[in-house]
Amino acid sequence: INWRSALFVFLILHLLVYPSSNGYNSYMDRDETPIGGLKKPLQPTKELFYISVIMDVLAIAFSVFIDAVFSLGILLYILASRAYSYRRIRLKKHPITGFLTVFFFQGALIFFIVYHAADASKTLNVPFLPCLISSLLIGSIYPLTQIYQHEDDKKDGVVSMSYLIGKKGTFIFSMLLFLSAT
Repeated sequence: INWRSALFVFLILHLLVYPSSNGYNSYMDRDETPIGGLKKPLQPTKELFYISVIMDVLAIAFSVFIDAVFSLGILLYILASRAYSYRRIRLKKHPITGFLTVFFFQGALIFFIVYHAADASKTLNVPFLPCLISSLLIGSIYPLTQIYQHEDDKKDGVVSMSYLIGKKGTFIFSMLLFLSAT
């Protein structure tokens, strides 16, 4: 393990990429009903959008110091995250496409680039099974986060995976994915 790279990977993901993705999604969604433990969420401002773009640029710039494969992975993750939320593309409007985007990019891709970047030899020989398990785990949790957003999503023209299969179906689907990961 290259501990220096591992630390930089952790910082890039947790201080730049994930918060930026969350902020950008909040800016595009403009939720007005309870979400994430907030009874009445504040409306996002244009500054949130600009900060998320700056954080993305910094994430990509810092990623270059690790290597090209990691940088490309970060870029692909950011692009997928933006396509998921961006109003003119809005992958989240499509239940299967939105789910598969999260399943792959937040699961297998993240495992792959973290494993690669933290490896002392920067291997591309990343084991498949942990990539799949990572996707199954994120795939098992993701629909559960949509259950209480059915009404807001419907108003916004979003048909989530959870809405598509219903509340009971969401719990069964999530349980099956979690059991598969286990």
